[in-house]
Amino acid sequence: MEIIRLDNVDSTNDEAFRLSTAKPLPFVVVATRQWAGRGQGNHTWYSDDPRNLYWTMIWQPRQTPQAFQDCSTRVAILLSQKLREHYRIPVAVKYPNDLMIQGRKLGGILTETRVLSGNLLLAVCGIGLNVNGDLSAYPDDIRTHCCRLGDWVPKPLVPREVEVLLEEIFFKHFL
Repeated sequence: MEIIRLDNVDSTNDEAFRLSTAKPLPFVVVATRQWAGRGQGNHTWYSDDPRNLYWTMIWQPRQTPQAFQDCSTRVAILLSQKLREHYRIPVAVKYPNDLMIQGRKLGGILTETRVLSGNLLLAVCGIGLNVNGDLSAYPDDIRTHCCRLGDWVPKPLVPREVEVLLEEIFFKHFL
C-alpha cells in the first residue's frame, strides 16, 4: 500500500479525495502540517506541529452507507484499545470520535464518504494525534484541554511508530 508523505496540505482527508482520481486504492496520506485540518461538525484541528501525526487512509468500503455511519466511533474504540495494549496507557474514548487521557484530548477521528446512487464509493478516515508536539505553542483555548502521547510513553516516540498501529487496525477491520 502506498504512503504519500507531504509537507503541507490543507487537509489530509481532502488531499486523499483529490489523489483518489489518479491512484489505486487503498493508500495513506500523511502530512507534516495541515493548514485547514478539521474535526466533527465545524471544529478545526490544530495541526501546525510536525511532531504530531496527521494521517488519512482512503479505501472503497464494502459496507452500505447505513452500516458505515459509526466508522469514526469504531476507529476511536479500536485505536484506544491498540494504544492501551501497545503502550500500557489509559486511553479512553469520548463519544463519538475523541481519544482522551485523564480528561485531556489526545486525538480525534474524522471519517468522510462519497456516495453515488446510494452506494458507498469512497471513504476516508483522518486521524489527528498529539504525539510529541510543543503544547506551549498551541492556541490558549486548546492547550489547556489536550495532552501528548509522548508524555505517557517511557521511550522516545516517533509518529511512524503510531502509523504502523493504524495500518494494522485498518488491514484487520476495514480492508
